[in-house]
Amino acid sequence: MTDLTIQLKHAMQALARDWHVKIPDGFSADSSGLGEPARTLLKRIANAHEPTWGQRLVWHALEDVGITENPPGSNSGPRINEALKFCGVPLTLPAGQKSWCACMVSLWLHEAGYEGPWPTYKESVKSWEAMAEKKNLFVPAFLVRAGDLVTFQFDSNPGGDHIGIVTGPVRNGYVPTIEGNTSPDDKGSQSNGGGIFTRMRPVRLVNHFIRLK
Repeated sequence: MTDLTIQLKHAMQALARDWHVKIPDGFSADSSGLGEPARTLLKRIANAHEPTWGQRLVWHALEDVGITENPPGSNSGPRINEALKFCGVPLTLPAGQKSWCACMVSLWLHEAGYEGPWPTYKESVKSWEAMAEKKNLFVPAFLVRAGDLVTFQFDSNPGGDHIGIVTGPVRNGYVPTIEGNTSPDDKGSQSNGGGIFTRMRPVRLVNHFIRLK
């Protein structure tokens, strides 16, 4: 729970900076617990202004942070199965054939009201990249904002192999994200890690940034 609280506070801090919301004295993203400074920051963020579509998408995805596969290693679970079903992936497939990072991003988009364009295969990172290239939706790192999509290249194979949602601008060479089917740190698998977590990724691992709206 402590790790999850710290992850949420880092996401709050990134959103506050992106929205130009003053961070209260005494707030520390690296301390455990949601004390009064953190609660004050939440109120300031909520009252700052009418959020953009991308910001609403981020807040929606934040509700799922901390969800993990059940049982572990199964690439399944109640919320994960919702994402797989939305993308048309049979739940009866073996675990190794049910990668769900793109499925979760697609479900978040759908639930946040996104109507398209959609890739041919919503469950495929490479299909998302192909659609974005065709529609000219790629954006450079210095323009990235909350609600953009980001694909990553963790191996030497061509094309992205993981996807998530950007939660704020790139700072000091790192981009804050929410991702499904990843690990909470660098120790586990980054593209098949079994949970939904906030991350800070070095831009050098990014394959593409994608802006849908």
